[in-house]
This record gives sequence, C-alpha cells and structure tokens, in this order.
Amino acid sequence: MIDAVVTWVDGHDPVHIRKRQKYLDSGVDYSYTDQAADDCRFSDTGELWFCIHLIRKNAPWIETIYLVTDDQRPHWLTETLQARLNVKLVDHREIFKQYSYCLPTFNSNTIENVLFNIPGVSDQVVYFNDDCFLLRRTFPEDFFCSGRPVIRARRDFKNLHVYKLANRIRFWERRAYTGRKGGLSRLASKFFFLNLAHAPHALDVTEMRRIVGSEDFLTQNLIYRFRAKRQIAPISYALNVMATRYRCRTINSDWAYMSPANCSPVQTAKAIKTLYASDEVKMLCVQSLNEFDRDSQAQIKKMLTVFLDGDRTQALA
Repeated sequence: MIDAVVTWVDGHDPVHIRKRQKYLDSGVDYSYTDQAADDCRFSDTGELWFCIHLIRKNAPWIETIYLVTDDQRPHWLTETLQARLNVKLVDHREIFKQYSYCLPTFNSNTIENVLFNIPGVSDQVVYFNDDCFLLRRTFPEDFFCSGRPVIRARRDFKNLHVYKLANRIRFWERRAYTGRKGGLSRLASKFFFLNLAHAPHALDVTEMRRIVGSEDFLTQNLIYRFRAKRQIAPISYALNVMATRYRCRTINSDWAYMSPANCSPVQTAKAIKTLYASDEVKMLCVQSLNEFDRDSQAQIKKMLTVFLDGDRTQALA
C-alpha cells in the first residue's frame, strides 16, 4: 500500500497571518534564510486543488491522501468531496506530539521532520508540496524499486572548490588513463550529494524515522519556526542517507520546474508548449505561482486543466 502526503497552508487566512506576525515580532533570531518569512511561501493560488485532483487521475494506485495543515481546511474541500477523494486532514498537533512547544511553525523543513508521525500512514509514501503536479499517468514503479525509494535528484558537489578540483582531476585522469576511472576521481566522488528535485518524493517512513527521528536530532531541528541556515533539511538528508545505504535508483529526467525568476511570459508559453509535446515529463513543480504575471498564471492554470481533463492535441494546435 502506498499513500500520498501533501503539505499545505492558506497564508491568506487572517488567523495564520496574525500568528506569523507574532513570532516575527518576537525578536528571536535563528539566522533565518533569505525570504524565510516572505508571503509567497504561504500563498495559496489554487494549486492544491490541481495537486490533489491530478494525483487521483494519474496515480489511481495511491490509497489515502493525507493533507497536513495548521488547523485549516481548503474552502473547496467539502466533506462529500473529501470522502470521494479519500483525503484525510492531519493537523500539526497530531504529528508534533511531545514537541508541541515548537508550534505554531511556518517552516516546511520542521513539518517534514515529523511526517512519520501521521496516524495510520503507510510505510511507503509519496510526498508532495502543494505546488507539485502529476501531469501524466504514473505507476508504483515510478516511485519505488524493489521496495526502495526512487530518488529524483541531480548529483552535485558539496563545495565549489571540490567541484573545480574534481573537474581538473577527471581531465588529467582521462589523459593519463585513457578514460579509465582512477583513484583520485573515486576519492572526489565522496564529496557528491544528491541535490533533490522540486518534485514529489518517495519516502520509506520506517527508514526516515530511523534517520531523522532520534530525540537528539528532533530537539535540535524542530525549534526553527521559519527556515534557518543552521537547520538540516530532513527529506534531503534522509534520502541521501538511503541512497548511500541501499544504492537507490536516481532519476533526473521525468520532472520539470517553473519559477517566476526564470520564466518571462514568453518563456512560460514556450515551457508549456514543451510540456504538452513531451511525454517524458511526468511531473511538474510551479514555484510561487502567485508571483507570475497574470497572463502567465492564466496560461499555467489552463495547462493544468488540460492535463486534468482536456485534449492536449487541441492545445498544441
């Protein structure tokens, strides 16, 4: 059995706004990251509706969708629709348990650190942010291989200087060993890590609990109400550990990413056309949809509607 977990917040809710402001005004400094408290992190522009409906269309094998919220309910999610979609609401208080002193929190890394406490969740989970969408039909094998998570990521270096050194090492090894892999490049590979995609992630709940669920880890990692530079990203950390232990399969080609920082209206239209035409891309993250211009927002929502129930051939015409 495989479940889905989706994290969501309605940042326009006046109660939520007051709670955020209270802790921003508290004077506590945890060396928060840039934009840690920006409104765009909490904005709801209708992404969740598409996220959940596309899961149900393109991953019919998923059992329950657990929607993790801060004492909120999407206005469109009636009890009847909730039952039809098999969505269960999970409040932060249910998963923080003895760490309730860390609530309220406005930090996705903090919330992700205790997802393994969701009551009744299966051992295999596909984790979504609400801005991630399944565009095409998927299968359990897209997320789990021989019981282990399939990891969507690109291999990266932990340090820019190591990156430059490794490139130089590979250049000289190719000359010295005619393309054979020498000892130095194997040593350099120890400095690699998996830079996770903005995409849905498969999680082994039991392994995640073992890796990031210890008392010491949690007491130090849950205290940040907003994203902080000193905090460990638990999903990234856990999947990197799993990849090292089990040699999990890694994919870097079946997902796409759109952001207002790298998508002008012309680039948005071009990206959408590419998504219509390419059957390889199964999932998409649209970050900060509210910060796209209005025309681009309309184009993106129309595209998601087409993938949900429209005709791509007509959209391409």
